[in-house]
Amino acid sequence: MSWIDWAIENTLNGVPRVELIDRMKQEGIAEADALAMTADLNRLSGYKVADKINEQYKKLSSVVGNLQALQEQDPQYETIEKIDFPSEEVFFKEYWTRNKPVIIKNFAKGWPAISKWSLEYFEDNFGDELVEVQTKRDADKKYELNSVAHKTKMPLHEFIAKIKASETSNDFYMTANNNTLKETGLKKVLEDMGKLPKYLSKPEADGNTHLWIGPKGTVTPIHHDEVALFHVQIVGRKVWKLVSPLYAPNLYNHIGVFSMVDVHNIDYNRFPKMKDVKIIEALVEPEEALFLPIAWWHGVVSLDRSISMSIINFKYPNAWTYNNPTGVYQ
Repeated sequence: MSWIDWAIENTLNGVPRVELIDRMKQEGIAEADALAMTADLNRLSGYKVADKINEQYKKLSSVVGNLQALQEQDPQYETIEKIDFPSEEVFFKEYWTRNKPVIIKNFAKGWPAISKWSLEYFEDNFGDELVEVQTKRDADKKYELNSVAHKTKMPLHEFIAKIKASETSNDFYMTANNNTLKETGLKKVLEDMGKLPKYLSKPEADGNTHLWIGPKGTVTPIHHDEVALFHVQIVGRKVWKLVSPLYAPNLYNHIGVFSMVDVHNIDYNRFPKMKDVKIIEALVEPEEALFLPIAWWHGVVSLDRSISMSIINFKYPNAWTYNNPTGVYQ
C-alpha cells in the first residue's frame, strides 16, 4: 500500500491530518513530503466514490456493533459453556442456529482413540507413512497465510522424532491443510472413533475430517474458517481465543480469512480498533470437543503435545458464501 493510499484510508476513517503527518514522520518521511501527500486528498480521483462506499461500510459496522453490544449484555457472554451431550433439538436451537460456540465435555468418551492414540501408537503402526507437515514456520511471520510454501513430506516416524526431540516448538505442525487422512494410510485411524451425535454423519477420508498432530507450543494465528466444525481433543490441551464474527470490522482482515493481528500478543498501537474487542478464552481438554460456528475468529495454542481431529460433516447445510478481501492493496 502506498503512503497516499494509506493516508486516504485513514482520512476516510476520521484520523486527523496532523496525526497522519506525525506517523509518516516517525516512519522517516520528510515533513514536506508528508504535507504534500496529505494535502487535498478529497480532490483525488475516486475519493468521492470511496467516501460513499465508506459511509455504507460505517453503517453496516454500526449495525453489527450494536448487535454485538446486545449479546454482551449477557453476563455469561465471555464464558464458553461446557456441557454434556445435548440432544439434537437443543444443539440445533441453542447452538447451531444461534451460531454460538460450546464445548461438549464428553464428546469422545469411550472412543478407542482415547485409550490408543499416542505418539508411540502412530509411530508403531504408521511410522513409514509419508505424511505432509508444515515446517520452517519460525522463519516466516506469515506462515499460515503462506502455508503451501511450508509443506514438507517426510515419514511419520521422522516427524514424531522431531516432536519428541522438542520440549516446545512452533516450527513444525501437522494441520488440517495437510490432508493427512485423505492422502495416506492413516485413514484407518477413523475406525478409532466412537459414537457420534445424530447431527453428525460418520467421518470418512474425504477431506472433511482432519488430523492435527504437533508438539507443545504450536500456535495457530487468528483467522476464521469458512464452515462450522467440531474440533475434538484426543491427546493434550489447547487454549482457544475466540472472537465473534460481529467484530469483523475491528479485526484488520486484510486478505482471505486472515487478520494482520497477533491475537496472542496484540500491538494496540498498530491495531487500535482491537481495544474494543472482547476475546473469549477457552481451554479444551482430552475427550472434549469445541463447536466452532461459522465465521468465528480464533487463534489456538497447544499447551501440550497434541493430537486432535476436526469434523465438518453436519447433517445440516454447511456451505457458506464469503466476499473475502484479496489483499491487493496490502
